[in-house]
Amino acid sequence: MKDNISIRPKGQGRYPKPFDYRPRPGGFYWERMLYQSPAYCSLTATGHMVLTALLDARIFNNVKINGKKERILVNGDSLTLPYKKLMDVYFMNMAGITRGIDDVLAKGLAKLVHQGGGGKHDQSVFALAEDYLRWTPGVVFYKRPKVIRRGFQDPANQRHRKNSRSQNDRLIRIAK
Repeated sequence: MKDNISIRPKGQGRYPKPFDYRPRPGGFYWERMLYQSPAYCSLTATGHMVLTALLDARIFNNVKINGKKERILVNGDSLTLPYKKLMDVYFMNMAGITRGIDDVLAKGLAKLVHQGGGGKHDQSVFALAEDYLRWTPGVVFYKRPKVIRRGFQDPANQRHRKNSRSQNDRLIRIAK
């Protein structure tokens, strides 16, 4: 007797296939000082995932110096972390991503170079930091700005907005 289990076509499992984020060959390097530090051990689960995604976003170039092969970090101070990638590859939700980023910033494992969210394709840019070596419980190294005011949200532009409202009110009164 056959169970009531539907057989899905190949490639359609429980989770959706990640869109356009194919894994690169190879892996990434963890420093022992990082994963044995008290700051790393106190990270939440979402903080671990965000830090893993940041470390995975690093790009190294192999360079030959004096006959030795060395790996040079290319983008150490300009790591982007797209929410779409975190949701598709690491199966995180928006609230978890925000909490994880806040946790990584507070522990000093990364710092915010540019706050994104200003428009289309304006991503946040992070840089790896070594402040986690001085971390103790209760210390917060970096905080993410909670609100970014742009456009009519800026108090300097409120005057213009009030003027436009009053002009609209005058036009309505004249029309009546």
